[in-house]
Parts: sequence; C-alpha cells; structure tokens
Amino acid sequence: MESRFNYLTAEPLWLEAWSQSGLGRPNRQAGKALFTMVIPPPNITGSLHMGHALDNILPDCLLRLYLMRGSDVLRVPGTDHAGIATQYVVEKNLKIQGIDRNALKREEFENIIKEWAEKTKTGILGQLVKMGCAMDFSRARFTMDETCSRAVRFAFKSLFDARLIYQADRLISWCPRCRSALSDLELEWQTSRGQLHYLKYPMIGGGFITVATTRPETMLGDAAVAVNPKDPRYEKFVGKKILLPLMKREIPVIADRRVESDFGTGAVKVTPAHDPLDWAIGHDHGLPLYSVIGEDGNLTDAAGPYRRLSIKEARKKVLDDLKTQELLEREEPYTHNTAVCYRCATSVEPLVSKQWFLQMAPLRDLAVAAFEKNGQPKFYPEHWGEIYLNWLKNLKDWCLSRQIIWGHRIPVWYCEKCPPICATETPVKCPSCGNAGLKQDPDVLDTWFSSSLWPMSVFGWPQETEDFKRFYPTSLMVTGYDITYLWVARMIMMGLHFTKQVPFAEVYLHGLVRDEKGRKMSKTLGNVIDPQEIQKEYGTDALRYGVLIKSQPGKDTPLNKDIFVGAKNFVTKLWNAGRFLKLEHSKESAKPGPRSQQELLAILDQHAHPSDWWAIGQFNETLAAAQSHLERLDAGGALRKIYDSFWGSFCDWHIEIVKLRRGGCGPAVGLAIYRDFIKILQPFIPFVTHEIAKELGNENSGQEAVLARETWPAPWPRAPKAAEASRLWWRAFSSIVTEMRIIRNDFQINPGQEMIFSAANGEISPEDMSLVEKLTKSKRVNQADGRARVRRTIGSGTWELTVFFDKEWNPAKETARLAGQVGELEKAIARLRDLLEKSDFSSKAPSDVVEKERARLEGLRGRKAKLSDYLTQLGG
Repeated sequence: MESRFNYLTAEPLWLEAWSQSGLGRPNRQAGKALFTMVIPPPNITGSLHMGHALDNILPDCLLRLYLMRGSDVLRVPGTDHAGIATQYVVEKNLKIQGIDRNALKREEFENIIKEWAEKTKTGILGQLVKMGCAMDFSRARFTMDETCSRAVRFAFKSLFDARLIYQADRLISWCPRCRSALSDLELEWQTSRGQLHYLKYPMIGGGFITVATTRPETMLGDAAVAVNPKDPRYEKFVGKKILLPLMKREIPVIADRRVESDFGTGAVKVTPAHDPLDWAIGHDHGLPLYSVIGEDGNLTDAAGPYRRLSIKEARKKVLDDLKTQELLEREEPYTHNTAVCYRCATSVEPLVSKQWFLQMAPLRDLAVAAFEKNGQPKFYPEHWGEIYLNWLKNLKDWCLSRQIIWGHRIPVWYCEKCPPICATETPVKCPSCGNAGLKQDPDVLDTWFSSSLWPMSVFGWPQETEDFKRFYPTSLMVTGYDITYLWVARMIMMGLHFTKQVPFAEVYLHGLVRDEKGRKMSKTLGNVIDPQEIQKEYGTDALRYGVLIKSQPGKDTPLNKDIFVGAKNFVTKLWNAGRFLKLEHSKESAKPGPRSQQELLAILDQHAHPSDWWAIGQFNETLAAAQSHLERLDAGGALRKIYDSFWGSFCDWHIEIVKLRRGGCGPAVGLAIYRDFIKILQPFIPFVTHEIAKELGNENSGQEAVLARETWPAPWPRAPKAAEASRLWWRAFSSIVTEMRIIRNDFQINPGQEMIFSAANGEISPEDMSLVEKLTKSKRVNQADGRARVRRTIGSGTWELTVFFDKEWNPAKETARLAGQVGELEKAIARLRDLLEKSDFSSKAPSDVVEKERARLEGLRGRKAKLSDYLTQLGG
C-alpha cells in the first residue's frame, strides 16, 4: 500500500469501476428482496449545497447497506424544474446582463430558462455521481420531461373530471415581485418591528370608536369594524354605523367571537379583501369586498385619491391625512410576524384573485385513514407521524395556479362560447361548437403538483410500465422535515388517490444543515460550506463522513470545517492501520490477503492471546450496536459507534498490542477484523474502503470484486469460556495500563522517565507483564528501594501492582499542584452535571452522545477521587 490514500486519483477510478459494474442498477435476480427509493429531486436553481449533500449521502449509505445484505436495490435520480425559484434565478441573471425579462416574448423567455435547465441538470447529476451515490442514472427523470409531463396532465384532468379541481375567486397570498399566487406552505415568516397605529373612526350620530392596526393603508378597503360580542365596552356600538375616514363610506359595527378583546382597543377594522381572518369574518357577515391593493403592489382605483401609490407611499399619505384630520390618536412600537415569499423574500400581500384550487378533503381522508388504521407510512422519528396527522386534519384547499412562465401550463383551454375544456393533449377545436380559436390558460401549476406525483411518474405512471409494476410503491423516502407538508404529505395523498397505495413504506426525516451556532447557512452570514470545495480539499469520503457523523433523525445537523478535518484524519487513520496490518501479516503468513473467519477460528484455540479474543468480542459488540442504529435508519448513530470502536478500541489497544507482541495470531486476527471494519464502513466512506479492499485482496473476483457487493459481516462465533476469559483479562489489563498512564499524567512524570512498579503476586504472565511495561514505559522490580516516598496500589486480585514515586519530589509543591487539579476537576464536574441536567441537551443531542457525556462525568468523578486519595497519601 502507498504511504497515503490519494483520493484525487482513486475517486475517478472507482466511479468508473462502479459505473461499469452496474452499481445501483437492479439486476432482477429472482428471489431477492427489493429495496427502492426515489431521490428528492433538487431544484435546478444552481449547484448542490450542503443540505443536498446530506439529502443524498444519507440514503445512499442505507442503500449500500441493503445491497450488502442481499437486496436488489434501486434509487432513481432526477431534478425538479422548480417554477418560481428557477424563474427568479434566471431573471436575476438576465438583469445582470442588462436584459429586462418583461421585454421578452413568452417563448423567448421559456427557451432561455430551458437552456439554463439543461446546463444545471447536467451539473447536478454530475455532482451526485462524484458524491459516490449509487443510483441508476439511466433512469434519471426531470419533472418537466415528457414522461413526467404526461403524468401531470393525466392527474390534472382526472382530478378536474372528478370535480376536485375548481376555479374560484378566493383570498390568496400574492407575491408582487414574482407576480404570482403562493400557497400557504410557500410562505416564510419574519419578525418585523413596526408601529401599532390607533385610528379614530367617527360614529354616525356622534362619538368615535378607536381601532388599532399595523397597516393603516388597508383602511381604504375597510368594510366594517368588529368587536367581540362578550366585550361589554362595545355592546352599545354593535349595529351602528361608522363614516369611514378618508373614503367617506358608511360601514357597520359588527360582533364576532374571533375578535381578540385584548388586542389594541378590542375593536378591529375588517378588510375582507386584504386579510385572511377578515376574509372569513366578511364571508360570514356578507360584507362587500374593496380590493385596494393590486397585483403590482400599488393601490388600485378602488383606493380613490390614493390610486397608483406604492404601499409605502400610501401608508405615509394615509397617516398624514389622518393626522391632519385629528383622527390619528397615537402610535406605539409593535413587533409582529409578517409573511414573505419563500423565494425572493418580498412581503406577501393577501389579495382576492381567481385561481385554480384542488379540493383536499377527499384526499386528506385517504391519508388519515391509511395512517390511523394501517400505520402507513411509518415515520422516523416516530413523533413526526402525529405531527403529520394533526396537519392533515387542518388542511385547506390547495391553490394550484401560478402566474409565471416556467412550469407546466394548466391543461385548460377556453372557447368564447363554451365552458372550459380540460384535456391531456392540445385540442385542435372546441369539442362542443367546433371553434378553432381556443386559448390555453396562461397560468402554470404549482411546482409541488408535479413533485407530488414523483414516486409514480419516475416509473412511467400512468402507464402500467414494467418499472411501475415492479418498483412502485417504494421502500423508503429520505428527506428533510421542512418539506413534510409541502411534499411528503402531498405524495402520500396523490399516491393513495391514484393507486390506492402509499408511495413509500417508511419516511425518514432528517434535520436542516446549519452552522456550528445553529444558524441557517447563507451567503449574507458568510457561513456557507460548499460541498465541492470540501471534496477538493479533503476528499469525498471526508464529505460523506462529515455530514453523516453529525446527523440524527429529525434534528438539525451543525457543521463546520473542523468536522471535515477530523473526517480526513479518520480516513488517514483507517489507511495507516491497513498498511501496518498488511505488512505484519505478510511477515507471518505466505497468504497475501486476510484469512477467513473459519481459517482463523481453527487456530485461535491453540495460539490466541486474550487480546485476540477481546478484539473479536469488541467487533461483535460494535457490529450489533451499528446494526441497531441502522435498523432505526440512524446512520449517524451507527457511524459514531463504529468510529469510537475502531479508533478507541481497535487502533489504540489491539493494534498497539500487536505491535508489541510480534507473532502469534495477532496480525492475522487484526487483519481479519480490520477487513470486517472496512466492510461495515463501506456504506459511509466507499472510496477509501474500496481502495483498501483492493490492496488487501478481494474475497471474490470479477464483478463481485466491488466491495459494495460483498456480504455484510456476520458476528464472529466465540466459545463462551473464551469470551468470558477475554472480558476478565481486558478489564484487568486495561485498568492497570490506564491507571498507570493517569498516574504519569497526574504526577507529571517526564515521558522519558521510567516508572517503577512491583507485582503483588506472580500470577501475571510474563508476556502480559512485558506488555504493561512497554505500554506504560515502566519497569518491574521485585521490591521498592529506600527512595520511594509515595506508593500507589492499583488493580486488584491477580492484577495488583504497586507503583513507587521518588521521594526527591517537593511534597508541598506536589500537594498544591494536585489540590489545584482537584479544584479544576470539581469545576468540570459541575459544568458537565449542569449540561446533563438541561432538558434541551438531553432532548436535542443524540442518545449516544448523551450517554458518552454521562460516562465522561463518571470518569471525572473517579479521577477526582483518585487525586484526593493521592493528596491524602502526601499529607495534603
């Protein structure tokens, strides 16, 4: 093996080897279990970011696991046209070039976006390949390719014919920048600091009623003032009339239980055309609609003298005019949440608009029944199932239409004389009257409509293709919890409606990738970590390791560059361990590669040292723990366990013992266990593990030489007597070595100075005694000479040693130093205890991390007790 793993040369070679061997493509072998997934298709808005890395590396790890367990696997890649998001990015690029999108014809603009789409799709799929994702790229789909487009048109017409899709004037969320409707799920919320304005509305017949509002400009569209019917302050006002300031329009005072008496004055203005709650109140009370804000974000003719002003300009003028008329009572600072467009962050306006809607109640009922009656799908983490169910039960109709260029055109055509025509293919003429002058609806469908069909459309649905019959429904969906409602729930509802099946058996929801401070990664904050840069600097295995080691089901993943430095160090450690074991094994055996378990077990009973059996036991425990995490789809927990065992037990102990013992079964056992570690690490870090497997010699030949197709390791069989003996040996041996190292550290014994100890009895084997001496840089003597001032007895029973310390040490100085260490330990214990007692740490941190911190706390307490004992011996 070379002195180091060169990922720059190895990665392209293995990518080619995997492609040639068909890794990720199903082989259709009879009798094999099937494990299928579809990728959450990335938006074609640019290159993949770190969130996409997690979104793809995590399921790839699980797919590789199932492949090693003997399943026939398939994961279908693809990309999403991402209507509003992609159009926004292309418009920004055109603006940089000095091109106004609005000056282009629809076809011209569409062609520009198509060019962008082709280029970006290619880049995204290339990134997925370089990340080592085992997918069948020959099946790659795009949400606007012909196969997916056919599915979209079929689904729309089917729902239209079933009267589940309808057109209506409704209050919707409107983005003035994108000039399009948005669904409620496409809104983001920001905290805004503004003013609460108290406006005096004159009562007809005398007096005033004061209302409070954050948006005084919308008063121009007021249709009423509402109070809570249980509020005694306003009982006498209900039913009376108000002369609306500035507009001189009479509006009523109404009573409605939805009014919050403790907001402002308890009386609120009602603007049905520009507020969701006001829309509902207006609908119930039969109030008229006054649309005073237009789609361009400016005021309409209905605003009278304020027409054509921007919202900001109108707000200032309205307040100035009210102040002039002495109708602005007061203003006070006020913090509240405002909705913005999820893509361009422009403030969203509630407007009344004619849009296409999908009636959700029938689809919702299917999803609720599937989950409540059959537990489908199964969610990881489990509590997300209840969150999903509660959301379903409060579902509103889905606004489907978007007023943009890029996307699936709504398949509806209009005839001047007849009702709208819905068709899967462009009609030549009106089927009712023969009119050839049909015009298609200019709007496009919400991106999520095509995405909701994704698990079906990628396999050719609605046609009964062989792929659809074999691979649908899929086994698992892995995606972020942030799109559970936008995407996961809608896929489930569409799948049940059209196929009567849930599109995936299980759903794993991971968290968002954030920086080490828990902040969202953004260019503005300067905390973005580019996965391509990580791959160049540290290697793809380091990227994969880094995003996986910090992942946990349903919780956010905090990342910084130090994690990837540590990841590269682990890859280096893995490589160096292989180099050493291969070299040592070659000295002991004529056979070049690792021996099989069967071969080793045949000679272990006669030639094994307890450390060999212990190492086997440690691997078995690691394998069981990793498998337990993976059964729960917790790849991060599995990787953390493997890391701790490989570095902390196998390398720091077993390999160090092999170096010192020289000979025996150690190198052969070590190499065989190491080969099994390589196998269980392959799903996580496939490049270096494949390279190491090639260097060690593959168990099979031909196509099966790809490590990913080798069998997942089985536990090593051990006789109960040997297993128990090795555990007892390890407990005694590691305790002695660890305590002697702690003594050296605590008493600041020079690393080059030998420590002196004596054994209480002669039952420790000469070989083990030699190991203790070498691992602790110490020397055994038969008895202490007169120089020993302090002695420390460690271990117990047959493994009892006494360590002696030179009396030339300054007792007062040592006492003060040790007392200081005890004090520092007390502070560390207090800090760690406080951390563990915090409910947010226990609930948010991975369970294995919490257990590790608890073990560390016990270790600190034990060390403090020993230092206190030393102080007692010194008379401190």
